[in-house]
Amino acid sequence: HNCLPLAPSPATAADSADHLVDACRPRRIMGVTTVDLDDFGTWEQERCATSPLSWRLPASESLADWKIVVKVEGEDNGTGSQQTKTYDVHRCQLAVPPHESNYFAALFRNSFNESTVRETKLQVKASAAEAFPLLLDFVYGDEDYELEITSAPQAVALRWLSNYLGIRDAFEGANQWSKNELEQCPKSAPHFLREAGLYGDEKMIDIAAKICGRRSLDFEAEVLQPLPPSLFRRAFDHCEPCKEGTLSRAVAKYLGARGDGDLEARDSARELTRQEKLQRISPEAAPTLLKIALHFDLPDVEARCVETASESWQGLLTEPNCQLFQRQPSPSEQSHSPASSNPEPGTKKRPREAPQNHFADTPIPEAVQIRILHDALRNATSKHDLLDKCLRSENTWLHKSLHEARSEHETRTRNTRYEHEQQMRKTRTEHEQQMRNERTEVARIKAELEQAKEKAIRLRASFLCHSPRSLSLGLRSSKGSNSSSC
Repeated sequence: HNCLPLAPSPATAADSADHLVDACRPRRIMGVTTVDLDDFGTWEQERCATSPLSWRLPASESLADWKIVVKVEGEDNGTGSQQTKTYDVHRCQLAVPPHESNYFAALFRNSFNESTVRETKLQVKASAAEAFPLLLDFVYGDEDYELEITSAPQAVALRWLSNYLGIRDAFEGANQWSKNELEQCPKSAPHFLREAGLYGDEKMIDIAAKICGRRSLDFEAEVLQPLPPSLFRRAFDHCEPCKEGTLSRAVAKYLGARGDGDLEARDSARELTRQEKLQRISPEAAPTLLKIALHFDLPDVEARCVETASESWQGLLTEPNCQLFQRQPSPSEQSHSPASSNPEPGTKKRPREAPQNHFADTPIPEAVQIRILHDALRNATSKHDLLDKCLRSENTWLHKSLHEARSEHETRTRNTRYEHEQQMRKTRTEHEQQMRNERTEVARIKAELEQAKEKAIRLRASFLCHSPRSLSLGLRSSKGSNSSSC
């Protein structure tokens, strides 16, 4: 009967609220302190963390109810057992949207044998094992979560994992990233091709092989060298015929690295050295391809390599220690060589590294060397004769050109002199004609002056004769004129 009342009955709502606040405060009633209602007890210290549900949390904290054991194919940790990693997951995340897995949904609903063990074992490639945490992050994410892909191996591995486990959204995300990467950076196609070959992804192999074939320079990349012959030939089939010799260097490097230990080595050598693809063999690739042709009995390739090697006769005749003329050591030289001698006691024998070109130390038969030298000398002689002929033709052309220039100069000089003489003669004739015309004009003017003078005299005489006064004046004037003249 000392407990607080269940509900106060104030007159107004405000008074009711104040009364509830006062009622919750500790106070003494009948000498006894009331109980604190906000005390939750010991559960306050043991409540779970507020972080979202994730497979990265410890199993004891996230209450995981399933395990996924991922094993890496073909790798061991030195004890003979495969490398494994266990992931603590939740069935509700794996089999429920938005990013559900059809594989795990069918497993949980059909009560397979694995469901009694509460564990699923997956045996995958190394790249798929590395990309598996990215797939789990996607499964545990919300609807807008996107795969965090950073490389071509991750994209191919996630494409295979999502297809195997039936995660449609992850499969589409990996496809979209791969498409964008191949469109924006075609140089990544060799990485897609190599990784797709590990998983047998035919669609990815076909697309990457076409892109590699259109970019013949990608065959120089180191990433294509470890490819199996089937994948290398698929990319090679999409190549355009190469006339620069770039493709021949890549083929020589690939076949030299493969060696002759593969059962497909002969077929690969025949397919990769077809003339319709390798229209020109570069001088750098000729020694290796020649040794491969001699080893696998490919006469067509041998003839083309000999022709290419003999064309570069300057190097053959000036560098006798080139790769084509390596001499096979005799058994006695092999027995006394430092490589075959026993190591000194107390020293460890270093492991021999695998050569990049298995045919590098293979000698060429002397008959083939003689054939190459013979063709090189013939080419050198032909080149010398051609140069001599060109020099003679050039000298003949120079003499002819000089003679034509001299003849043209003399002809031009004669024409110029004749034109000058003609011009001088014409000028002299015109001058003489002008002088004659001037003399005629002067004579005519003198004649006209004489006629005018005579006419003036006659007029004066007639005037004096007809006038007496004029006559007397004339006589006087005549006397005065005579006296003045005197």
